[in-house]
Amino acid sequence: QSGNTKEVLTSSSSLRSGKLRFDMQSALMKNLPEQHRMLTLNQVENFLRTETLGPWSHRAFSNFRTEIFDPIKGLLVVTIVVTEELSNGAGALHGGAIATIIDVLTTAILLASDLRPSVTIDLHTTCISAAQIGDDVTIEARIDNIGKSIQFSSCRLFTRLDTDTDSDNVGKEKIVATGLHTKKVIGMRLGDFFMSKL
Repeated sequence: QSGNTKEVLTSSSSLRSGKLRFDMQSALMKNLPEQHRMLTLNQVENFLRTETLGPWSHRAFSNFRTEIFDPIKGLLVVTIVVTEELSNGAGALHGGAIATIIDVLTTAILLASDLRPSVTIDLHTTCISAAQIGDDVTIEARIDNIGKSIQFSSCRLFTRLDTDTDSDNVGKEKIVATGLHTKKVIGMRLGDFFMSKL
């Protein structure tokens, strides 16, 4: 799956324009001690595919593909297909699944950039529009700030308007949800048991 992955940040209309907010954090991570250094793409993809966070977390990423992986700039973009298992009674992506997706993907990019273990102290999710069963949903997770003891990240989920009758809208993004995830660092490095699962 990772053969076509863009492992460096490239210009894309699907990503936010303007200067990256992450320049200072990029410099910080380049100088982290070795035990804090980054996970590989394969390790991150194993993190998403397996039950590393519990027997429920990997279900949201059962069919994902990685689009962009750049731990230096703190960016991870993947696409999933909405399945019946992730849907609510109306056949749309479930709010609980959205919260799980935001939690897991932001944790993945945080771990990719800084291997210190952390726990959630705040997870904020805003659901904006529906994604139906069968829809491709792109999830963009970003690191906003890494401090000595607190980590801040954000996430957005969107689909593309590929079938809109107005040709001017074809390919444009439709935001499904956004999220903010704040985590507290609780140690200096991940345990061998956790690392063995990656």
